[in-house]
Amino acid sequence: MKMGIPELKDGDSIEGIFLVRSKQVSTSRTGNLFITITLANKNGELDGKIWDEPDEMGKRFNKDDFIKIRGRITSYQGARQVNIKSLERVEDDMVDISLFIPASKRDIEEMVSELRSEIDRIKNPHLKGLLKAFSDDPEFMALFKKAPAAKGVHHVYIGGLLEHTLELIMLCRDIIRHYPDADADLLVTGAILHDAGKVYELGYKKSIDYTDEGRLIGHILLGFRLVEEKIRMLEGFPKDLAMLLEHIIISHQGRYEWGSPKRPKTLEALILHYLDEMNAKIKSFKETFEKGKIDAENTEDQTGWSSYNRIFERFLYNRRYRGK
Repeated sequence: MKMGIPELKDGDSIEGIFLVRSKQVSTSRTGNLFITITLANKNGELDGKIWDEPDEMGKRFNKDDFIKIRGRITSYQGARQVNIKSLERVEDDMVDISLFIPASKRDIEEMVSELRSEIDRIKNPHLKGLLKAFSDDPEFMALFKKAPAAKGVHHVYIGGLLEHTLELIMLCRDIIRHYPDADADLLVTGAILHDAGKVYELGYKKSIDYTDEGRLIGHILLGFRLVEEKIRMLEGFPKDLAMLLEHIIISHQGRYEWGSPKRPKTLEALILHYLDEMNAKIKSFKETFEKGKIDAENTEDQTGWSSYNRIFERFLYNRRYRGK
């Protein structure tokens, strides 16, 4: 396959090695078995269908296996998929893993340096001491600088959490000029630590997925526990300040149905929630088009519309892609 996933269009032949992100056996309306799989490399994902000999082909691989496939691109309800004609499992040691897990376009060590500079700007000695306790923890930082920010919504790549955190810090710095009564140090500290639990919630050996801790506990409670443990190690950390920071962490998702034990009840928690959601949603919107997720029915006239987006629950439009 010479073209990457974003460039593939209806009718193209495809042959190459992919990581199987998901595998599901289903039955058609006529009673025939078929298999739906999600194929991935670092350039994106592509749905695949196995209609021919699903029993025999399905025995050759499982989720998280690498497979070499041959097929043809088709479109169904405005979305691309590949009709798989043949496949073989590929051993892990025969594959370059860097081709399958995407990474931030930014230099990770440069982002770490930027994060340390932001910590140095904190004036409150207790909050600065807490952030230093995290940034000086080699185990935590080794995970933090490589962790993705999510499994499938935004910043889904190595270094994504660090990149998302820095973007959120910049948004906090900008908005504090308009709301000077908000505590800038508390807000920025919340931005840095709000997703700290994701270093243990998400794993990325072959593909980005939830760990057992992630599924059973979740990043909010994991992050709360991390912050609480670090605060206990710091002498004289004010209880009220700890409570306000911990409230930001446990409320940053904003809604009970999104996993927050509490909804935002302070100015800083409210600001962080909306900035966090805005950054995630805008990143998701941009990635929809940057990864080539353009409506397959519109690839000829390139109207600028995306295929149906499950995150936004709507079609998206970007005029920059119209007529290109």
